[in-house]
Amino acid sequence: ENFDNDSEVLIRVVRQSVLDAEKKADEALLQKAARTAAQKQQKKKQQKESALQRSGKVHYSFPGPPRGVDANAELEVLVDADLLAYAVPRGEKFDKQKHARAEPAQLAGCRSLMIRATDGAVAE
Repeated sequence: ENFDNDSEVLIRVVRQSVLDAEKKADEALLQKAARTAAQKQQKKKQQKESALQRSGKVHYSFPGPPRGVDANAELEVLVDADLLAYAVPRGEKFDKQKHARAEPAQLAGCRSLMIRATDGAVAE
């Protein structure tokens, strides 16, 4: 162990082929570790998503995917500047002529609801 504040330098004399083999082994080890970590993270995320789906409770997704867990809502609505709710699936651009208004009975009857707002909507 280096107990002083000096930096230590290791000097080795080896063939280029030996050095290349060591670098290749190190890269393979790092790639394997990255794959394993990604698989563990994906498995954990899938477990959380399935637990959310089974619970049947309303939930929020923060932070959003890809980092956070997101389970699809039964109904996704967008609230406009006039505070009217429209059924707009995620990823679609809002168009008043294309998307139908979400009726109060429809909103009250769904198990999971995702509410988003347009730029002009203000929450009160």
